Amino acid sequence: MPNLFLIDGVPGSGKSELINHCSRAWKTVFIKKYTTKKVDTDGLVRGDLVYVGDNEFEEKITRDDFVYSYPKRSAVRYMISKSELDAALRANDNVFVVVRSSEVIKKIKKTYARFVNVNVVSIFVYCDNEKLKSRMRTQLREAKPDIDEDELEEKVSSRADRNAECVESYIESLRQDDVYDFVIINDLQQERYYDCIDQIVSKYDERERASKKMTVFVIMPMPSKHEAAHFYNVKEAIYEGARQVGFDALRADDDFLQQKPIFSKIKEYIDEATVCIVDLTNNRPNCYFEAGLAYEKKTANIPTAFLIAEQGTAVEFDLNGNDRKEYTYTFNDYSNVTNVVKSILLSFKEEHVF
Repeated sequence: MPNLFLIDGVPGSGKSELINHCSRAWKTVFIKKYTTKKVDTDGLVRGDLVYVGDNEFEEKITRDDFVYSYPKRSAVRYMISKSELDAALRANDNVFVVVRSSEVIKKIKKTYARFVNVNVVSIFVYCDNEKLKSRMRTQLREAKPDIDEDELEEKVSSRADRNAECVESYIESLRQDDVYDFVIINDLQQERYYDCIDQIVSKYDERERASKKMTVFVIMPMPSKHEAAHFYNVKEAIYEGARQVGFDALRADDDFLQQKPIFSKIKEYIDEATVCIVDLTNNRPNCYFEAGLAYEKKTANIPTAFLIAEQGTAVEFDLNGNDRKEYTYTFNDYSNVTNVVKSILLSFKEEHVF
């Protein structure tokens, strides 16, 4: 399950330090941006940039890439390659990229929102203005030891103006959307700063999460005595369809040691499941109620409930318009149930698992 960390913040606030720490402390990869910025603009060569000319920049852009200018009115452009981002996410647990645009952060979040197994985490880094200026002076003197004081202060002032634009953009984003998941005020001692970073990364890092398979919560009729064998076969056929495409399946009565009331447990199963399979056969009220709970948890454009029913089932009007797959069976042959569930989950996986 990959994590994509989008780092924004004012110049000199500690973004590079954040990424350098994560590279040492965590299993991470860092994505560079392409830019038309000139290397010698302020004497600093940044490790998060690949410097290219205008023509090469145009040649590299595709319609899916993330492009912006910073400052907004600048002719300098930046581009994050989506194909490079995709490749990094498929190969790594934690991917970091510096994004100096709240609009692009929103676009990246929207792009990956349809995948259930990608966490996109945005972090804004800020620190006191005087500390920023002090850090800038240090950086510029290290980059250009012979810089005179007038030139130094001019560059510091120029970058401070960009800081103001960055903060203004951040405040505007708060008015409009919840763009940033975390804000770190980097007026801390180094170890405390690192501790803040580690707390955020550890929340999402693979080492802190049990390896989580895709899960299916099965909502279906609880059988009467004369139906027991049939519905046991349906259940096992559903489970087999899930297994064949890499999902773990669970029905509420599988947990014989549950301590919570059954409603609380079912709600918990629905909330934690990747998707729910709802069998509407026999029109049981509990199945309709649980189907409603499953539909309610829908996020972004990710479906969370899929309806199935035995062929010929008369579905109540409130769910009759929703897409459902019908299954058939014969004596001792429930393979069609397995194939229907397998088809549903395979399509979901192709569309929503990165």
